[in-house]
Parts: sequence; C-alpha cells; structure tokens
Amino acid sequence: MSARFAIVSVSLLMTMVCVGCGGSGGPVTQELAVESRLGEVAELYRSYAATTKKAPKSLADLRTIENVAPSGLTPLVTGEVIVFWGAELTSLGEEPTGPESDKVLAYEKDVPQKGGQVLMLDRRIKTMSAEEFAAAPKAGTLEEATPAKKKG
Repeated sequence: MSARFAIVSVSLLMTMVCVGCGGSGGPVTQELAVESRLGEVAELYRSYAATTKKAPKSLADLRTIENVAPSGLTPLVTGEVIVFWGAELTSLGEEPTGPESDKVLAYEKDVPQKGGQVLMLDRRIKTMSAEEFAAAPKAGTLEEATPAKKKG
C-alpha cells in the first residue's frame, strides 16, 4: 500500500509543479495555492479513512499517517485550514467520484468572514461567499482549539 501512496504523492507533486507550466507562464495564483492545500487535506483525510475504515476524529488521527501527504497536515497544524471532524466521505476512491455533497468538510480560515474556497464532503472544491458558507450544512464536528503544535 505504501507504493500506492508514493505514486499518489508524486502525482500530486507533479500536478502542483505543472500548474505553473500552463500557457500563461505566470505564477501560481492564491486561488490555485488554496485549491492545492485543500486537495492535500482531502487526500490525507481520504487516506486515513481508507486505511483505518473510519473517519478521522482529530488532528492526532491524521498525524498517524502524515507521511502519506505531509503537505496536507501543515495547513491543519498552522490553522490555515479548518476541518469538521468525524465525517464519512461519500467515496474513498482516489478520485472524487462519489455522489455530490452539499456538506462542507474543510475550509480556509477566512471563509466565514470573507468567503473563499471550501472542501466539500465529496472532496470537490467549491467557492462560497461568507453567506453561502454560513448557510451550508457542515459535515462533522468542529474541534475548538488553537492550532496544534507538532510533536517532536
């Protein structure tokens, strides 16, 4: 299974590198950077659920497999991305092919005030206004805590 995770990690890295290789030749935009962060969080969440056959209930759960998508753990540790814990994903396949969901799984920290990109329970990324986010159903529970410090 670790070979599959290595392939997924390399694929995600290549995708991130190639994002800047498009026809415009311009730098990676803030929107693409957020999308990449949310995608990494989605992969880490999915990998945990696929490996353990249960949804992660806290950051500590994801730390147990952080080598699968280490860049997915960083925005959670720093508080850049907030997760609603304990939600069962609509699909555990490598690509988000399950039924679409209207429930928010994770979001960048400023979304409640400013709007922005959110990660849905089906692992698709969607842009919402602050009002849309407030009205959207949430997928799990919010762990009210300051960003966790990395064990070391």
